[in-house]
Amino acid sequence: MIPANTPMFISRSGILANSFPITRALCDVAINQDIKALLFDHTVFSNDYIVHYLESKEQFILKSIVKSGTTVQSVSIPDFEKMPINIPASKDEQDRIGIYFENLDTLITLHQRKYDKLTKVKKAMLEKMFPKNGSLYPEIRFKGFTDAWEQRELG
Repeated sequence: MIPANTPMFISRSGILANSFPITRALCDVAINQDIKALLFDHTVFSNDYIVHYLESKEQFILKSIVKSGTTVQSVSIPDFEKMPINIPASKDEQDRIGIYFENLDTLITLHQRKYDKLTKVKKAMLEKMFPKNGSLYPEIRFKGFTDAWEQRELG
């Protein structure tokens, strides 16, 4: 079992051709051979810092550490273990960097949800604010507009 909040990454998958998925477990989890967990001394390294640091090195990892040419891409674990990591000496600074990026991720998620909702609203309004085929009146109008729409040729 891997404890909650442990950084984990996909180590063997076709997705490694384009991205390096890394996250933290939300709860205790069991993993298979295609996922690797990063277990380390938490008094020295911050989980959030490590996750975001590795996100910043995605292109390096994809170009230098992911093996291709086989049927499925995979992370070379020996090369991954040798990868140098730049890390602040202060655990407090690591924590603050990790929290900063966690806050950005939360903000991105909130904006993505808002974007998704607004996209649905736009789609619904496009259907209701333009007349259906054969009609000269849309379902929804701005206040004060009641006249029938005209039908014209674009040219």
